[in-house]
Amino acid sequence: MVSELENIIKQLLIPDNEVIKKASEQMKVLFKNHDIVPMFCQVLGTSDSSEVRQYAAVLLRKKIQKKHHYFVLDEVIRKNIRENIIQLFLQETEKTVQTSVAQIIATVAKHELPSKNWPQLFNFILEYTRSSDPHHREIGIFLMNKVAAMATEQLKPHLLSVLELLSEALSEQETLMVPYYAILTLSELVIITGDDEMKQVQKMIPPVIGVVNKMLAHNQDWACECMELFDSLLEFEVAIVVPYLKNLIQLCLEIMPRKDLQNMVRIKAMSTIKILITLKKKAILKNNTQSVIMNVIFEEMCAETDDEFDITEENDEETDTPARYAAQVIDTLAMHLPPDKVIPKLLSLVEDALKSPDKFHRRAAYIGLAMVSEGCSDYIITYHLDPLVTCVCQGMDDEDACVKNSAFFALGRFAEFLQPEISKMAPNILPLLFNNLIKSLQNNPDNVNGVSKTYFALDRICENLGEEILPFLPMVMEHLLTVLKTTNNLKTKEIAISVIGAAASAAGQGMQPYFQRIINDLNEILKVNEEDFLTVHVQAIDTLAVLARNIDSSEFFPISDNVMQMGIHLIDQKDDPDLRRCVYGLFGSMSVILKGDMSKYLSTIVSAILGSIKSSEGVQLQYKEDVEDTPNADFIDIEEDIGSEDTDPEDEEEEEEDDKLCVIQVENSFIDEKADACSALGELAANIGTVFMPYLQNSYETVLEVLTYPLAPVRKAAVTTLAQFCLSVYKVAQETNDLESHAVLVSMIKTVVPMLTDRIKEDNNRATVIAAVESLVELLDKIGQPFMCEDGMLDDILARTRDIFAHKTACQDDDDDDDDDGDDQEAEYDAFLVESAGEILPAVAKMVGGEAFMPYFKLFVPDLMKRAKSTQTPADRSFAFGTLAETLEACGKASAPLTEDIFPVFMKGISDTDSEVRNNAVFGLGIVISNGEALLHSKLFDILSQLFALLQQEKTDSVKDNICATACRIIEQKPDELPLDQILPVIFQYLPLKEDFDENAVVFQCLMNLFSRSKPEIILLLPDLLKVVAGILGTSQIIKDTENMLVQCLYHDILIRSSPLNRMRHISFSTHLMGQ
Repeated sequence: MVSELENIIKQLLIPDNEVIKKASEQMKVLFKNHDIVPMFCQVLGTSDSSEVRQYAAVLLRKKIQKKHHYFVLDEVIRKNIRENIIQLFLQETEKTVQTSVAQIIATVAKHELPSKNWPQLFNFILEYTRSSDPHHREIGIFLMNKVAAMATEQLKPHLLSVLELLSEALSEQETLMVPYYAILTLSELVIITGDDEMKQVQKMIPPVIGVVNKMLAHNQDWACECMELFDSLLEFEVAIVVPYLKNLIQLCLEIMPRKDLQNMVRIKAMSTIKILITLKKKAILKNNTQSVIMNVIFEEMCAETDDEFDITEENDEETDTPARYAAQVIDTLAMHLPPDKVIPKLLSLVEDALKSPDKFHRRAAYIGLAMVSEGCSDYIITYHLDPLVTCVCQGMDDEDACVKNSAFFALGRFAEFLQPEISKMAPNILPLLFNNLIKSLQNNPDNVNGVSKTYFALDRICENLGEEILPFLPMVMEHLLTVLKTTNNLKTKEIAISVIGAAASAAGQGMQPYFQRIINDLNEILKVNEEDFLTVHVQAIDTLAVLARNIDSSEFFPISDNVMQMGIHLIDQKDDPDLRRCVYGLFGSMSVILKGDMSKYLSTIVSAILGSIKSSEGVQLQYKEDVEDTPNADFIDIEEDIGSEDTDPEDEEEEEEDDKLCVIQVENSFIDEKADACSALGELAANIGTVFMPYLQNSYETVLEVLTYPLAPVRKAAVTTLAQFCLSVYKVAQETNDLESHAVLVSMIKTVVPMLTDRIKEDNNRATVIAAVESLVELLDKIGQPFMCEDGMLDDILARTRDIFAHKTACQDDDDDDDDDGDDQEAEYDAFLVESAGEILPAVAKMVGGEAFMPYFKLFVPDLMKRAKSTQTPADRSFAFGTLAETLEACGKASAPLTEDIFPVFMKGISDTDSEVRNNAVFGLGIVISNGEALLHSKLFDILSQLFALLQQEKTDSVKDNICATACRIIEQKPDELPLDQILPVIFQYLPLKEDFDENAVVFQCLMNLFSRSKPEIILLLPDLLKVVAGILGTSQIIKDTENMLVQCLYHDILIRSSPLNRMRHISFSTHLMGQ
């Protein structure tokens, strides 16, 4: 039988499908033989062929891999394995086979260690790792590593002893292999290290750093692997590393600039620095390490590369280059550290680099500016916008293409993140872009990299201009449509289509004159059935979706069926994740137009979308048991043939949980597809309501399953989609008054809201947490009571809000309490999360009412007052005043008890040096006065005097608008006691409001109240009032309710209460009012 088994394995190794198929069937039969395990062991010990032994070892391990399959064997067989497998391991001379046998030992150890049935294993490992023979020490520590990788949890009772063994191994002087495997073993054990073992592991960090340094000279691959230990410690047991952060940072800083080292080692050091910046930012700041890091990183960005090398191109660590990865570290610094700790240092480096004759230094300067524009956007806008934009525009005229391209890239990033301020510069920027674009196309049309960077900048600027693009639209569109028709370069064609989409997003109905030409061109492109056109097709469909959202539905409706059929055809005929992703987006856009008419397509498209969400395509799961299999042939699938008749379902489930997932890899395009598929479902539900209900339950359950997906973009999309489902069901329930819909909504809310609060607490991705917060705000605002108040939901929501304010969520936790030196500065992206959470407070207050919310609000007031202090950043102060003001407004008169405490804070805020802070403080002051009523009556005239003094020197329109509104709120408090003849003329100087049109309601309500009471001071100003009103009626500056109030009030007061002379004087104007 043993010879038969060996012959079958030999047949499996023959590269002939028919022979392999026949041998596979024979193996499956033989696998059910009671003695198959001893037979495998015998083949391992006797076969002359290393390939046969390798195959036999892997099949044996698979046979006993699961607990049930191992213990179903007779005890005699199991004992035989334990007694002989170590000897087989020792006698094996082929490294790959020896590794597979070591994995068999580790598998047996996983099963036997809990019952302490195999003391010989530890005796052997101890004997060999402490042997005087260095080769024996290598064998012993190698086996220890395999056991630790496979039986990690089972080693927990023995952890202290194992750590002592590893500590000894780190001091090895004769062979690097021993400390190498000691470090790999330690990496495996980090996840089970607790408080009892922390000090012992901590002592091992300096020796590990020493070993890594030594390995750099002998085996860089090993050094790179050993550095993974630091990542594991930072992820699972960061406290262990804290005492040696300086040592670790120093190691990385020494590795990064070394040109004699391989790229992978230098990038590994940069990767560790990135993790440190993300997880230990307080320690970085405390030691002022960010400056040193930036020096080293920026120098790397200045490295010479091929001119055509695109530093912005995405790559993974294995294929990336140090220069490109360095740019990502700059981005990480900007995203996670306070901007005043990043920008001044970077600008000093940029200033020197721009003076350099070396083009790569100048290129690095613009790439550096580009990479900080997202994380430090507010800081740049406040302090550096004009000079940096001027600097980047100068870079567009640089004589070297790589510098010019990086300047275009920086401008595109500025246009994306420095909004809305940079859009005001469009009249100066757009002509520069076009001049450069035309020059590029004329002088070097094949320079796709240069043209694409210019289009990238144009795309971002156009997308964010809004209606401000209209004056430039003819110039933009004529150029783009010409390029689309004339260029043969597919990349140029693709990016031109992208810019058309950006222009359509901004111009809206203004694109109507170009609509038919665009549709004709896109149609021609989509008809081309060539594989090279795939990326162009993807962009064409994305742009078509943008047009569907922004062009009047009457324009798009006639072609809607053709568009839907084309989309369905594409996902049916072409198997590409990017194509499916953009088609799903197109379906979402079409639902805006078709509404209920989408019903005839839903069965097909929902099925496809759900398939993408559920699909595991593009996902590679690798388990530790499979990491080091090195087969010489494809292994047959034996799982279904291993004694399934005796399987206990509970044991099977337990063993599945014990399977140790080592790696999850998903191609980016499949991640995007899955995320966009979720988003498309949410949009369909939101746009077509009742028609979508038959598909809701299946969609809802499918999206729930990916709410904890390992990759953040999918989780973020799932969060938003689940909220959209709730809102859609609520809307249907309201429209139909259907009891079933009401019951479905109650059930969904009870499930979704706790899941959203759990994401806030546990998710380590800030974008996902922000999406969860924004979803809760929307649910609170649009659904509200009673649905959002059940089962302690409100307490849970507010508890999570407090967690965010206190930086106690997983995505904020720096785990640096010991290093807290009182510096409360935040990175801008951290601050944005807190700002998002701040929106929960007024939303809850509006929902439950001021009286019910005040006990909760008082818990937040101290934190907000602290953030309002002048020592905080402008962004913090603005957030504090804005959140206080909006929440006080929502609480109404119930907030009066807070007046004495918060009034002085707002009075100080109205003189702030930052215009946005002043704006929010002035608005909040008006709310405090309205809610406090008699408590502040004695101070009203003094407050007005201070406000009007500020008004005389104020340059920001929004602040002026809010001063006028606050003055009107003050008038409403004591209209009979204030000197209206002095106050009203000042207000009228600044009417109509210029920017903050929401305050028109307050201003005109006050003026109409005075007019209805026939106050002489307002009667004297009637001509001015009528002129102001006439200028805003029928515009977007005033909401319909306020407009109706004005028309009705003025009509009655002028035509009924006024004198006959006044009635004749204003009859024509009143007729105009009624016509509105």
